Amino acid sequence: MSTNKKISIYLFYAGLFGLSISVSVSKFGTSLGMILLSFAWLLEWNWERKRKLFQENKYSLILSTSLFLIFLLGFLNSENIVYGLKDLKIKVPLLIIPVVFSLSEVKLNKKIVLIALVLFSLAAIVASVIGFISYQINIGKGVLLDLRTMSPFISLIRLSLILCFGFGFSLWGISVLKSKFKWLLLIFNFWIIYFLVSAESLTGIVLLPIISIYYLFFVSKRDSKLAISLGLIVFGLATWIGVELKEIITTVFANKESEIKEFTLNGRKYSHYRDIRFRENGHLIYDNFCEEEMRQEWDKISAKKYDHLFKDFNYGSVLIRYLSSRGLSKDSVGISKLSNIEVGAIQDGITNVYYINRNPLFKRIHVAFMEVRDAYELNRYSGSSIASRFIYVSTGYKIFKDNFWFGVGTGDVKDAFLEQYKETKLFQDGCDKKSHNQYVTTALSLGVFGIFFFIGILFLLIKNYNGSLNYLFILGQIIVLSSMLWEDTLETQAGVAVFGLLLNLFVFQKKVDNISTTQ
Repeated sequence: MSTNKKISIYLFYAGLFGLSISVSVSKFGTSLGMILLSFAWLLEWNWERKRKLFQENKYSLILSTSLFLIFLLGFLNSENIVYGLKDLKIKVPLLIIPVVFSLSEVKLNKKIVLIALVLFSLAAIVASVIGFISYQINIGKGVLLDLRTMSPFISLIRLSLILCFGFGFSLWGISVLKSKFKWLLLIFNFWIIYFLVSAESLTGIVLLPIISIYYLFFVSKRDSKLAISLGLIVFGLATWIGVELKEIITTVFANKESEIKEFTLNGRKYSHYRDIRFRENGHLIYDNFCEEEMRQEWDKISAKKYDHLFKDFNYGSVLIRYLSSRGLSKDSVGISKLSNIEVGAIQDGITNVYYINRNPLFKRIHVAFMEVRDAYELNRYSGSSIASRFIYVSTGYKIFKDNFWFGVGTGDVKDAFLEQYKETKLFQDGCDKKSHNQYVTTALSLGVFGIFFFIGILFLLIKNYNGSLNYLFILGQIIVLSSMLWEDTLETQAGVAVFGLLLNLFVFQKKVDNISTTQ
């Protein structure tokens, strides 16, 4: 074996495994992994062999690289060249990964694929542990942080995608491994569930049940008794969640009218701002409202005074919402009914009685329904994660309809959103958020022909897969393609890397090796 070939093999493995690890923990490492893979491919310098490999893999290679080429064509329809080049730079792994995997002399066999996936999943778990510990340390110091900081290196959504894959991967390992130590994989899964729920990751909350159901179908073909047992557990959890969900919906969408009073117990006059229709657990927040008494009584019992700032608001705002969530009057009497635990909760920024000692999963669902209600009844979208997405996607769809045949072009997406948001006036000037739906973003970028080809290519790649890791391949596609419904997965480096790996590792896995082909 020549020196060049030895070096290229080492560089290939370093690039592949480095990329698998780095997606969760390092943007630089992700870029370096791509560079090493590219350099390893060039260093082989055996173009006759690459021509033969192309003949062997041309169908899958043409399909996979076309996912990049359609955006390159869209670039030709762009006016904003700078933004277009930036976008193509982000998406270039969609070209590099399939070319390197399909036209490299290094065998991408089942063993190598599994090692890459193990590193891919473990790195995400390590990143989640680091983020969780860092978050808890800062919270302990009194630093107020967004839950999204629990993902310290990449966005929480992308980390959640990788963790969800790791969850399904571990379940697969428990089914196919023969070792008695395989049950230790449950430790990873319990951590993944705990982290995603603690981080209130809607991506995780949505995907974990889907993955669990998919795994049930898989395991039912291998062990019907285990499938029935797991099915009963899933049914029990679904019933529990369903009961809680009914309570949340009933609470959030209730319209409770308080008795309107003129004076407080101390003889002060109430204010009633009933034109402000914001509610907490069905109660209007500005009826039976006496700020003078609230400020006076709250400052007596709390070190964090009424007018002290909490994030972008004062504690008075937190107090008003909390009292309303209990249906209490906003006066000295209402404050006198607060327990010490509730006072502490308000000082921590808790705005609703439902959130005290509540499972983070149900807390996040409650917040989600609150956002939906505010959007529907009050036309409030800004600052609302879920409700804003309705506006993002509807804005994107309008841009698509206005540019139906060929789209606005790869480079003009940002400018199109800027112009459209100026018309809606629902967000602050300068808002350039994309549709948060990869299918809609692709459609408005490339037009009806572009989205047709995009979906068609994915369909053909999935339909024609005949590798030995069918469960894991379909698992990856369920996760990535589902995430595209609520996220612009291909608009960030991490998202492209996750998509590129979970597609091309399987598509170009060599079918013949010495390892068992158990699914």
